[in-house]
Amino acid sequence: MRRVCRGWKSAAAAPDFALARQEAGANEDLVFLLQFCNPAAGEDGGTMDGDAPENSPAYGVAVYNVTTGEWHREREAPPMPMFAQCAAVGTRLAVMGGWDSKTFEPVADVHVLDAATGVWRRGTPMRSARSFFACAEAGGKIYVAGGHDKLKNALKTAEAYDAVADGWDPLPDMSEERDECDGMATVAGDRFLAVSGYRTGGRAGSSATRSGSTRRPASGAAWSACARRRRRRTWWCAAGCGASRAPP
Repeated sequence: MRRVCRGWKSAAAAPDFALARQEAGANEDLVFLLQFCNPAAGEDGGTMDGDAPENSPAYGVAVYNVTTGEWHREREAPPMPMFAQCAAVGTRLAVMGGWDSKTFEPVADVHVLDAATGVWRRGTPMRSARSFFACAEAGGKIYVAGGHDKLKNALKTAEAYDAVADGWDPLPDMSEERDECDGMATVAGDRFLAVSGYRTGGRAGSSATRSGSTRRPASGAAWSACARRRRRRTWWCAAGCGASRAPP
């Protein structure tokens, strides 16, 4: 709709339009994915008009519309750092950190999309430049922890982003450094977890950690340790579920 003309683009970006869609039950569920893509390729894989060569990959934002079952690229998005992380609060999507595409050094950049209006803006940078860090939304804020700095040193620092106020709050350090760790939150949003990862000194299996750190957003307390997993793993996937079941 925003591509029809400037007038429609302006109308679609108005807060009243988003409110009217919500009241009419016309909101759509969207899933955002950060990935490498070919900027010269069209939606159907063909070539778009422009100067970008077909073999020039770029890190961009892909969107899956769960309501309609359709994929598309977010063409209004600004250039994104490589390997950036993202998380959403309400209708706001925040893209944070990653690597500068020219220097390959971690950045503190933050880009925020209001999915209701389709408008992107620059957010307040993170307090520390980092990449390959844990990231998730919990209790209405976006939490980041760990990752590594420009010297490839694993980090144990953490911070929380308020997408409405556009500000970062420092958090207590985790008990140990974690590079390439995974972030997740409970369904209730009362806990943020940074799990697994590597310590500074290499990526050998012996340097991977089996433990995790958890924090309750509302408590303001320090991190607490999770139970250790039986085996060391660094690449894995996890999800939370709100369904209840009888104990085994």
